[in-house]
Amino acid sequence: MKDTEKEKGRRMRDLPRGREGFTMVELMIVVVVIAILATAMGFASTKLIGNSIDANMKSDAKSLHTALVEHYVDYNRFPSSIAASTGTASATTMLFDASEGNVLAVAAGGTATQVTINVTNPKKPGYTCSITARPSGTARPVCV
Repeated sequence: MKDTEKEKGRRMRDLPRGREGFTMVELMIVVVVIAILATAMGFASTKLIGNSIDANMKSDAKSLHTALVEHYVDYNRFPSSIAASTGTASATTMLFDASEGNVLAVAAGGTATQVTINVTNPKKPGYTCSITARPSGTARPVCV
């Protein structure tokens, strides 16, 4: 059944007036809710980024431990320095590429049969993951 133009006009005319849009109060409430949600997401993402850097540093330390043990098997000693893979490997220098942003350093006091490596990242100042390698056994990174 088709509505005539007259009936359509009558129904439109009978609608309550003032409901064509949102009031200023409703719009402000929506803006405040969106701002609160955006702030919460900002704090959550900052924590996630920190956790990601932490996991990345631990992963590098574990991978480095495996490479250190392999170096010991090849040269019968641990290296006294670590260089990027573009360098030259030797009994005292091991080649290892750290993940982006991570910095690797051999800790003082390393010997031919034990070495400690520190992994740092400038995006997380004051935080270091260390791992000590020995010819046998496994090691876990210690992060503080």
